[in-house]
Amino acid sequence: MSRRRIPPTTRTTPSIFQSSNSTLNNEFNEPIVPKHIAFVQTTNLTHSENEIFSEFIIFVFTLIAASAQFVHLYRSVWWHEESYNNYSMNFYLIDKSLVVFIFVMIGRRFFFCLLAKGLELVCPDRFYIMAERALKYMFLGLLESIFLICNIKIYQNYNVMNILYLIYPIILYLVIFKCKIDPFLRIFNTNKRMPFMGEVLHSCSSNAIDIRQEVDTLRNDFNTRFKQIIFTSVINAYYSAFMPCAFANKHLYFSKFWVSQHLFFTFVSLFTMCATYCLPIRYCDVLHRSAIHLGQWTKLNPRATHPPPQNWSKTQTFAYGSYVKYFGDIFKSTAECTSALPADSGHHRFYFLFKNPSMLYFIICSIQLSTVLIQLMLIMYSKEYIIVISIGLLLITNYYTLFKLVRDYLIVKSIYHNES
Repeated sequence: MSRRRIPPTTRTTPSIFQSSNSTLNNEFNEPIVPKHIAFVQTTNLTHSENEIFSEFIIFVFTLIAASAQFVHLYRSVWWHEESYNNYSMNFYLIDKSLVVFIFVMIGRRFFFCLLAKGLELVCPDRFYIMAERALKYMFLGLLESIFLICNIKIYQNYNVMNILYLIYPIILYLVIFKCKIDPFLRIFNTNKRMPFMGEVLHSCSSNAIDIRQEVDTLRNDFNTRFKQIIFTSVINAYYSAFMPCAFANKHLYFSKFWVSQHLFFTFVSLFTMCATYCLPIRYCDVLHRSAIHLGQWTKLNPRATHPPPQNWSKTQTFAYGSYVKYFGDIFKSTAECTSALPADSGHHRFYFLFKNPSMLYFIICSIQLSTVLIQLMLIMYSKEYIIVISIGLLLITNYYTLFKLVRDYLIVKSIYHNES
């Protein structure tokens, strides 16, 4: 049997070239430099004007919540023929010192922002830092004097346990913020020398070390903002909705269900309100830009089949599909540009949370929408006018917060959908 000889020109030879998209060669590809979409300015307010307006909304909402809780506790049956009270509330049962203490505590930031804004308008720039520091300590001294006088008067009518109720949040403050004064008076710090929730910026760097340093700075700033959200919502809900119940007379009859749900809705509403204030869309966009530069690693199973990995380098940025070896474990890059530490859980959470910030806004918006819907249902099925009035007053501010959240969510979703 004869064999047919294939001419050399038509003979096929095995190719040693692999496509740039091949999984086996992805670790040698150049990482794709992220491109950012220009962000649109959504408000014309300056930082100080936005701070005053936001603090005013929080103060008004907390004041309404405190007033509604006092109405739940001390309402009277003034319409009854045998009633000896001509007012809708038993005002003589309310401790005036407690009311002053609550009013000053929930309004301290708003009043300080007003004073700081006035100082900014009249004080020369070269003396502003010194004048602001003097204003801060003078205002703090005034607060301490008012609190001390109120505590002395309250102690004359109550026991030591009630005084502990008043000062218990100070322990929470010391645990969260240590002995710092600024977080007690302002959510945002305007002193540029102090890295506490100031203005954050993003630099599109290709240096892996600089990217990780920027991410660590942004993580600390976000954690501080989240602490402020929790602290502000807990403290305001505590003093506006819980303290009136803690100082109520033990012989006073009131519905525990309604005061409890009022406390819960006050906390949830304050949480979403503070989150809207502390996490604006422009701020989350900065964290998003840093997150897509950071990238993400996925740890592989030791028995998984993969190409030979290279050693991870702290100065190198890796492309999508790259395999690296880090302290004996194998990791795969699952982002177009990855410079994160392979085993750092903080980097993993940062990328997961801010690779698409619209999910964060969707969660907060869902919480606020659920709160509004439940409050509307309570109004529909409640028979007492006091309940309708108290929930209706809270809904006025909740509608505004819901509008801002829905607007921000739609804007962010549209922007990052186009970016992807």
